[in-house]
Amino acid sequence: AIATVENLKKKGIRVLSIAQNVDSDTPTGTFMQGFHLLYSRYDNDVKITNTIRGMRHRLRNGYFMGVAPLGYRNTRDEQNKPIIVHNDQAPLIKKAFLWKANENLSNVEIVERLEKLGLKIYKQRLSDIFRNPVYCGLLTSSLIEGEVVQGIHKPIVSKDIFLKVNGINKTKSSHNVKNDNLPLKG
Repeated sequence: AIATVENLKKKGIRVLSIAQNVDSDTPTGTFMQGFHLLYSRYDNDVKITNTIRGMRHRLRNGYFMGVAPLGYRNTRDEQNKPIIVHNDQAPLIKKAFLWKANENLSNVEIVERLEKLGLKIYKQRLSDIFRNPVYCGLLTSSLIEGEVVQGIHKPIVSKDIFLKVNGINKTKSSHNVKNDNLPLKG
Protein backbone atom coordinates (compact mmCIF):
# COMPACT_ATOMS: atom_id res chain seq x y z
CA ALA A 1 0.00 0.00 0.00
CA ILE A 2 2.83 2.40 0.83
CA ALA A 3 4.51 1.72 -2.53
CA THR A 4 1.19 2.27 -4.32
CA VAL A 5 0.63 5.57 -2.51
CA GLU A 6 4.19 6.69 -3.46
CA ASN A 7 3.66 5.71 -7.13
CA LEU A 8 0.37 7.61 -7.22
CA LYS A 9 2.03 10.63 -5.56
CA LYS A 10 4.69 10.68 -8.32
CA LYS A 11 1.85 10.90 -10.85
CA GLY A 12 0.28 13.80 -9.00
CA ILE A 13 -2.49 11.80 -7.37
CA ARG A 14 -3.11 12.30 -3.66
CA VAL A 15 -4.55 9.48 -1.56
CA LEU A 16 -6.80 10.85 1.17
CA SER A 17 -8.24 8.96 4.10
CA ILE A 18 -11.67 9.79 5.36
CA ALA A 19 -10.93 7.95 8.63
CA GLN A 20 -7.71 9.83 9.48
CA ASN A 21 -7.23 13.54 8.97
CA VAL A 22 -3.68 13.47 7.56
CA ASP A 23 -2.05 15.99 5.25
CA SER A 24 0.08 13.74 3.04
CA ASP A 25 1.87 16.76 1.52
CA THR A 26 4.00 17.23 4.65
CA PRO A 27 6.72 14.90 5.94
CA THR A 28 4.76 14.37 9.17
CA GLY A 29 1.59 13.65 7.23
CA THR A 30 3.42 11.19 4.95
CA PHE A 31 4.84 9.47 8.04
CA MET A 32 1.40 9.24 9.66
CA GLN A 33 -0.18 7.92 6.47
CA GLY A 34 2.53 5.24 6.27
CA PHE A 35 2.04 4.44 9.94
CA HIS A 36 -1.70 3.96 9.44
CA LEU A 37 -1.08 1.69 6.45
CA LEU A 38 1.50 -0.35 8.37
CA TYR A 39 -0.80 -0.64 11.37
CA SER A 40 -3.61 -1.88 9.11
CA ARG A 41 -1.23 -4.51 7.71
CA TYR A 42 -0.24 -5.55 11.25
CA ASP A 43 -3.90 -5.76 12.27
CA ASN A 44 -4.71 -7.95 9.25
CA ASP A 45 -1.74 -10.24 10.00
CA VAL A 46 -2.91 -10.67 13.61
CA LYS A 47 -6.44 -11.51 12.42
CA ILE A 48 -5.07 -14.06 9.91
CA THR A 49 -2.95 -15.70 12.60
CA ASN A 50 -5.87 -15.91 15.03
CA THR A 51 -8.23 -17.23 12.34
CA ILE A 52 -5.80 -19.97 11.27
CA ARG A 53 -5.19 -20.91 14.91
CA GLY A 54 -8.96 -21.21 15.43
CA MET A 55 -9.41 -23.25 12.25
CA ARG A 56 -6.64 -25.65 13.29
CA HIS A 57 -8.23 -26.02 16.71
CA ARG A 58 -11.63 -26.85 15.19
CA LEU A 59 -10.11 -29.34 12.74
CA ARG A 60 -8.18 -31.10 15.52
CA ASN A 61 -11.45 -31.32 17.47
CA GLY A 62 -13.07 -33.14 14.55
CA TYR A 63 -15.12 -30.35 12.97
CA PHE A 64 -15.26 -30.30 9.17
CA MET A 65 -14.37 -26.89 7.70
CA GLY A 66 -15.95 -25.57 4.53
CA VAL A 67 -18.71 -26.55 2.15
CA ALA A 68 -19.97 -30.06 2.82
CA PRO A 69 -18.92 -32.67 0.27
CA LEU A 70 -21.47 -34.50 -1.89
CA GLY A 71 -23.59 -36.74 0.33
CA TYR A 72 -23.42 -34.32 3.27
CA ARG A 73 -25.01 -30.95 4.03
CA ASN A 74 -23.91 -28.12 6.28
CA THR A 75 -26.04 -27.49 9.36
CA ARG A 76 -25.61 -26.63 13.06
CA ASP A 77 -25.72 -28.75 16.20
CA GLU A 78 -27.55 -28.06 19.49
CA GLN A 79 -24.81 -25.60 20.55
CA ASN A 80 -25.17 -23.79 17.18
CA LYS A 81 -21.75 -25.07 16.00
CA PRO A 82 -21.40 -25.80 12.27
CA ILE A 83 -21.41 -29.52 11.47
CA ILE A 84 -22.07 -31.76 8.48
CA VAL A 85 -24.78 -34.42 8.33
CA HIS A 86 -25.92 -36.91 5.70
CA ASN A 87 -28.28 -35.70 3.01
CA ASP A 88 -30.45 -37.76 0.64
CA GLN A 89 -27.45 -38.41 -1.66
CA ALA A 90 -25.51 -40.24 1.08
CA PRO A 91 -27.02 -43.67 0.25
CA LEU A 92 -25.99 -43.24 -3.39
CA ILE A 93 -22.44 -42.30 -2.40
CA LYS A 94 -22.35 -45.38 -0.18
CA LYS A 95 -23.55 -47.55 -3.10
CA ALA A 96 -20.77 -46.12 -5.27
CA PHE A 97 -18.15 -47.10 -2.67
CA LEU A 98 -19.66 -50.57 -2.31
CA TRP A 99 -19.79 -51.11 -6.07
CA LYS A 100 -16.13 -50.11 -6.33
CA ALA A 101 -15.06 -52.23 -3.36
CA ASN A 102 -17.15 -55.36 -3.94
CA GLU A 103 -17.73 -55.46 -7.69
CA ASN A 104 -14.54 -53.67 -8.79
CA LEU A 105 -16.50 -51.60 -11.30
CA SER A 106 -14.82 -48.84 -13.28
CA ASN A 107 -15.68 -45.26 -12.43
CA VAL A 108 -17.48 -44.94 -15.77
CA GLU A 109 -19.73 -47.90 -14.91
CA ILE A 110 -20.44 -46.46 -11.46
CA VAL A 111 -21.25 -43.04 -12.96
CA GLU A 112 -23.73 -44.73 -15.33
CA ARG A 113 -25.40 -46.61 -12.47
CA LEU A 114 -25.61 -43.46 -10.34
CA GLU A 115 -27.16 -41.54 -13.22
CA LYS A 116 -29.87 -44.22 -13.53
CA LEU A 117 -30.60 -43.65 -9.83
CA GLY A 118 -30.87 -39.88 -10.33
CA LEU A 119 -27.38 -38.66 -9.37
CA LYS A 120 -25.49 -37.02 -12.23
CA ILE A 121 -21.77 -36.89 -11.49
CA TYR A 122 -18.59 -36.79 -13.55
CA LYS A 123 -16.06 -39.61 -13.22
CA GLN A 124 -13.35 -37.15 -12.13
CA ARG A 125 -15.55 -36.01 -9.25
CA LEU A 126 -16.20 -39.63 -8.36
CA SER A 127 -12.44 -40.19 -8.18
CA ASP A 128 -12.17 -37.23 -5.80
CA ILE A 129 -14.96 -38.69 -3.66
CA PHE A 130 -13.23 -42.07 -3.48
CA ARG A 131 -10.02 -40.38 -2.26
CA ASN A 132 -11.71 -38.10 0.29
CA PRO A 133 -11.31 -39.51 3.84
CA VAL A 134 -14.30 -37.46 5.06
CA TYR A 135 -16.51 -40.27 3.76
CA CYS A 136 -15.03 -42.72 6.30
CA GLY A 137 -15.18 -40.21 9.16
CA LEU A 138 -11.65 -38.81 8.98
CA LEU A 139 -10.39 -35.27 8.39
CA THR A 140 -7.22 -34.03 6.75
CA SER A 141 -6.24 -30.50 5.77
CA SER A 142 -3.25 -28.47 4.68
CA LEU A 143 -3.79 -26.50 7.93
CA ILE A 144 -2.89 -29.62 9.95
CA GLU A 145 -0.48 -31.08 7.42
CA GLY A 146 0.41 -34.71 8.04
CA GLU A 147 -2.33 -35.20 10.62
CA VAL A 148 -5.40 -37.39 10.24
CA VAL A 149 -8.16 -36.57 12.72
CA GLN A 150 -11.30 -38.50 13.63
CA GLY A 151 -14.22 -36.29 12.64
CA ILE A 152 -17.34 -35.81 14.76
CA HIS A 153 -19.53 -36.36 11.69
CA LYS A 154 -21.14 -39.69 10.86
CA PRO A 155 -19.20 -41.55 8.16
CA ILE A 156 -20.97 -42.73 5.01
CA VAL A 157 -18.72 -45.80 4.61
CA SER A 158 -16.53 -47.79 6.96
CA LYS A 159 -12.77 -47.32 7.04
CA ASP A 160 -12.38 -50.86 5.70
CA ILE A 161 -14.48 -50.07 2.61
CA PHE A 162 -12.65 -46.77 2.11
CA LEU A 163 -9.25 -48.50 2.30
CA LYS A 164 -10.39 -51.29 0.01
CA VAL A 165 -11.58 -48.80 -2.61
CA ASN A 166 -8.29 -46.92 -2.44
CA GLY A 167 -6.24 -50.13 -2.59
CA ILE A 168 -7.82 -51.41 -5.81
CA ASN A 169 -5.39 -51.67 -8.71
CA LYS A 170 -6.94 -49.25 -11.17
CA THR A 171 -4.80 -50.33 -14.12
CA LYS A 172 -6.63 -53.40 -15.42
CA SER A 173 -5.40 -53.32 -18.99
CA SER A 174 -1.87 -54.23 -19.92
CA HIS A 175 0.07 -52.75 -22.77
CA ASN A 176 3.15 -53.72 -24.71
CA VAL A 177 5.97 -51.55 -23.42
CA LYS A 178 8.23 -52.60 -26.29
CA ASN A 179 5.97 -51.33 -29.06
CA ASP A 180 8.25 -49.49 -31.51
CA ASN A 181 5.30 -47.44 -32.81
CA LEU A 182 4.78 -45.99 -29.33
CA PRO A 183 8.31 -45.59 -27.91
CA LEU A 184 7.29 -43.37 -24.98
CA LYS A 185 4.19 -45.37 -24.02
CA GLY A 186 5.81 -47.18 -21.08
